Amino acid sequence: MNMRKEIERLIYWYAPAIIVALLIDYILTSYIKASHDLSSIILWSSIGISIVFSHLHHVVVAIWLYVISKQLNQKYILWSFFGLVAHLFAAVIFLVLYVYEKNEMDSRSSRE
Repeated sequence: MNMRKEIERLIYWYAPAIIVALLIDYILTSYIKASHDLSSIILWSSIGISIVFSHLHHVVVAIWLYVISKQLNQKYILWSFFGLVAHLFAAVIFLVLYVYEKNEMDSRSSRE
């Protein structure tokens, strides 16, 4: 598996997710501040939409970790949940463990 391409794929999805989240958050915040006569349904739905879109990058990392860990026969449900909660921190831990395990396997094979 080419991990560099996989990391690039994560970046291709993560960067637009951050941009979309920031834009939606800015637009909805401006809309709420500008509107003085909002019904409670519109207000709460816009707040809900803002919350969902502000966590879009967490979902992107969770999906990426799900796909990668499934390809590597890891515990993909655990990694995707951890990615949903800790997003980039989870991806970094996954990559560090992947590199560590790969180096261990290479050192064991060179000893034999």
